[in-house]
Amino acid sequence: MLKRLSLWLLSAAISSAACAAPVTLDFESLPDLRSVTTEYAALGLTVQGGFSLTAGFSLNEVDFPPHSGQKVLGNETNSNPLALMFATPTDALSAWFTHGAALSITSYAADGSLLGTVVSASNSNFRRSELIDFGYANASQVLISSTDYYVLDDLSFDSHAAPEPAGTALVALALAAAALARRHANGRARS
Repeated sequence: MLKRLSLWLLSAAISSAACAAPVTLDFESLPDLRSVTTEYAALGLTVQGGFSLTAGFSLNEVDFPPHSGQKVLGNETNSNPLALMFATPTDALSAWFTHGAALSITSYAADGSLLGTVVSASNSNFRRSELIDFGYANASQVLISSTDYYVLDDLSFDSHAAPEPAGTALVALALAAAALARRHANGRARS
């Protein structure tokens, strides 16, 4: 019985620690016109070259409508790419984009090697959002570039951030139960 319980705890702990949690960022928690950098570091994401925009204030929501809510992430200048950097590689990436010129989205591995590039389906999609899936296996950095301004909303990715303390505690409990079961079994064998 104790052996079965320890095996169940160990398998639950390993499966919960190994699973990537899908995350969707809608940027609603950000103040208007804020440069976005480490606000999502706890999820394993840092941003370079982006800032938050709010519909009706700093965002022309007629030409660049948010996909959801009131806020989006925009590029600071049209000459530098917006960079998404992941603390641990991610496999699934997508976002809703509205852009004034074609987008080029390039993904890199942790060692800097090129994984691939996705180009938007249209040169411009003012007044409507386009879902672009740009997920490459083991992407650590993504550069989004265009010759014009663009916004993105509802950025989705697999977060492989550090395991929660509860998951670590579950692993410790499973290992303790396994050790106790082994000790109990060894004691019975001697008798």
